[in-house]
Amino acid sequence: MDLRHTFATQLVQRGQDLYKVTELLGHKSISVTVRYAHHYPESLRTSVEVLDRDYYNSTTAEVQQKLECLTER
Repeated sequence: MDLRHTFATQLVQRGQDLYKVTELLGHKSISVTVRYAHHYPESLRTSVEVLDRDYYNSTTAEVQQKLECLTER
């Protein structure tokens, strides 16, 4: 992975929206930025936890179990 991929990925994983990252990288469209910004399974965990807490009142341990089941498939 080169510096542009690392830069975009780090920003997106820290909650910056794709529009801002697109501007910072000087891309003309968000679709180009999407190729540079990568999410790792661990970075997606917080999104699942938000939904679980808001809608299902699950604990972090329950979320962990659900994610492990998904990754085993």
